[in-house]
Amino acid sequence: MKITLLISSTLILLLHACSPKDEQKTHPWASFKEGSWVNVHTYHKMQMGEQNEPSVWETDSRITIGKNENGKVAVRHTGTTMNLDEEAFLFIPAVEELSGTRALGQWPHDIFPMGPERQAGLKPEDKNPNPENMKTKDVERNVEISLEGKSYKTIHYLKEWDVTVNKDSVKTSKHYKMNAWIAEGIELPLKWTITTSDGSDDSETEVISLSEIIKLGQNELTCLVTMTKKNSKMGLMEKKRWSSTQMPGFMVKMETHVKGESFNMEVKEWVTDYSLNEK
Repeated sequence: MKITLLISSTLILLLHACSPKDEQKTHPWASFKEGSWVNVHTYHKMQMGEQNEPSVWETDSRITIGKNENGKVAVRHTGTTMNLDEEAFLFIPAVEELSGTRALGQWPHDIFPMGPERQAGLKPEDKNPNPENMKTKDVERNVEISLEGKSYKTIHYLKEWDVTVNKDSVKTSKHYKMNAWIAEGIELPLKWTITTSDGSDDSETEVISLSEIIKLGQNELTCLVTMTKKNSKMGLMEKKRWSSTQMPGFMVKMETHVKGESFNMEVKEWVTDYSLNEK
């Protein structure tokens, strides 16, 4: 009888340890149940020329998770202010995901066309192209990177893939390279760079904090904080992100600044509410 009870207790503990709640979350949307959602508030301020008055607008929208099948997860984007109701299908795994890490996270504007993109006829499938010829290799081990006064030994990985770009009804191929430095036990690479064959999406990102607390209602979320720098046609873009795998999309808060010779843009986005659909 004691042996039977011991075996039963062990099985219960094992089942609890393997429950979905304890699985590692790696994809911003596919890691959560269908019907889970996140509400995002967006603040946008843009100024063309120092003498002109800035253009300011704000909006609220929701992303709801749909079916997860055939290597894709569906997400629906709705918003009453801009009369939005659209859907996108995101590939699993996310392209920036590497062994031992999870994807960065995504806001509505990362998935769906916004502003000039929408006016130019860009579609969600254009912003989320199918990665092809994907391959990853181990470049170097025991590369030391410092963060918050501590030194970490990392593995340098190189990940490459191709995407087909459809611009002005002409299809061309673009090659991506992602160099990432991964420390064991940390959800994101401590540093990663992305370069493209045409230079259009080149960027550099690094983790600047491992445990910054963000309050959301009654909840306190422990966030990883990253800083991305990217040169664009408009000027230097700096994007600071607070991310957590506790909520769909992984993104909690974001601040972006773009500054050029006669152009300034500020975008702030933050989660106002979310549901994990655990019923």
